[in-house]
Amino acid sequence: LEQAVASVEMAEAALQVAQVAIADERQRLALYEAVPDKRAVSVDEVARRRFGVDRAEAGLRQARATLRGAQAQADTIRTELERL
Repeated sequence: LEQAVASVEMAEAALQVAQVAIADERQRLALYEAVPDKRAVSVDEVARRRFGVDRAEAGLRQARATLRGAQAQADTIRTELERL
């Protein structure tokens, strides 16, 4: 059970990291998109920022799924222990 609880805690921490990453990437993209003179920022850089947001969103979905899996595993172990 301790290992399952530790897995949940690690997954929760990974979720927090993913949430910070998505916020950071969204802010960076917003800064690039807010530049009034579009000649000052390359199209490639804006595209990279958009891909960064996409990548961070995927990481957030993965972290959420990992957390759900860890929680389910911990719940299963608790249920088995209660049956003993």
